[in-house]
Formats: sequence, C-alpha cells, structure tokens
Amino acid sequence: ACEALHVLVHNAAVYVEAGLLEITPAQWQEVVEIDCNAVFHLTQRALPLLRAAARPEAPA
Repeated sequence: ACEALHVLVHNAAVYVEAGLLEITPAQWQEVVEIDCNAVFHLTQRALPLLRAAARPEAPA
C-alpha cells in the first residue's frame, strides 16, 4: 500500500469531433465524465496521500 504521494498528474481527456450544434448529449456526457468528474474523484482520493508527503519546505 502507498503511504504518501508526491505528484499527481491529470492526463486524461476526451475529444469529440463535433461542433456545439452537432454534439449529442451522450458525447457531451463522456466529455464531462473524463475531463471533469475523473479529475475531481482522483484528486479527492489522492489528497490524503499528497498531504502525507507534504513537508514544510515542500507543502502539498
């Protein structure tokens, strides 16, 4: 098990090749799930480990 985490990189995204008037609700939902919700959930889960790794000279 991991006790501390020093870096968290969010590097996931989805791109839909459709304009605002052509994108479907399902396609937009996929964008929101990956580009927004995934960042939120990953950060929420990782924050305790990031805080555990924090030091006065390198705060989380």
